[in-house]
Amino acid sequence: RLIDDLSAAGEVDPQQARTIAQHRIQHNTYPLYLRILIGIGAFTSGAFLLGLLATLEIFETEVLVLLLGTTMIGLAIYTHLKTKTIDSSTTVHAMLQQASFAMVFAGKIMFVIGANQVFGEGELTSFLALLLVTASTYYVYDMYVDRLISSTATMIALGALALDITLSLGASGAENVAILSSLGILLGAPLAFTIIIHPRISQALAPVGMGLLGLTGYLAVAVTFMQPSTAYIASIAVAGTLVVTLLWACGGRKTLFTRQVVVAIIATLLMATLNLIAPIMAIAVIILGYARHDRLVSIVGSAFLLLSMAVYTRALDLGLMVTGGLLLTGGLTLIAVYWLYRCWVFKAPVVPPADHPVVGDL
Repeated sequence: RLIDDLSAAGEVDPQQARTIAQHRIQHNTYPLYLRILIGIGAFTSGAFLLGLLATLEIFETEVLVLLLGTTMIGLAIYTHLKTKTIDSSTTVHAMLQQASFAMVFAGKIMFVIGANQVFGEGELTSFLALLLVTASTYYVYDMYVDRLISSTATMIALGALALDITLSLGASGAENVAILSSLGILLGAPLAFTIIIHPRISQALAPVGMGLLGLTGYLAVAVTFMQPSTAYIASIAVAGTLVVTLLWACGGRKTLFTRQVVVAIIATLLMATLNLIAPIMAIAVIILGYARHDRLVSIVGSAFLLLSMAVYTRALDLGLMVTGGLLLTGGLTLIAVYWLYRCWVFKAPVVPPADHPVVGDL
């Protein structure tokens, strides 16, 4: 109905709008709480299954672990596809989904373990095994939690591989790790938000964006705490990401010179000069959740903001009295910004009455 009304007003192309909406809509009949329960239950079941196989000494035979993991993944995919022909409101459907998730969870872990046993342990082997099993099952096994866990694990393995290569080149020490983290934020923050909000990117890739967003948030906290010499790189990345996200949430580039956006950009630049990397990231996550009407993302962003501010004040290491004064000043500043937005930024301008009344049919 919305697309029809907009096309009747001549604002959008209805065919193009329906195509984009079809790509963006995530077809999932399960509510959020049920997906969380399924994930917890499958994780527990998969852990017990792995424990049973370890008790039976299955992991002592390298090739058998690899083959058994592949077989379990295949059975999980078959069971998952079978559930698509069953009414989703039945108990049988829920049980089969639970069983398929437990099998794919245990199967992927066994596949990675078996690959390390057969081809040699190492970060490269783990990354390639995770990449292979994630890419081969991503569009076949389309459960959100599995996509989120698998893609996040693959990106963690990639980060571990990059860190291992850096250390092998002789670049050791906390400073070099912090530099690598800053570069990770530079690449990860814009890419994560682009995957999530870009209208041309399918919603099927949203778990990848969410996983990358979580990893970037972890790196932002680490860089905020360590405050390396390259922290300005991460500050520029998250500040630019926040500005773009803000423009997207407010309606595009046409809102760039509105009072709301101008004040927000000035505040973002001021925070970036203070290397408030994690707090800026948290604000961007809050705006993302608000614009997408995703309450869970907004709640996570709010909690992340509190954590990031605590990490930033702890990183300053200024003593109890100075830190308390800084927190008090920061709180008063936030209250002042709130009243600024309420009393001036969002205040509608007074439009003078027209000299000649408008007549005619409207």
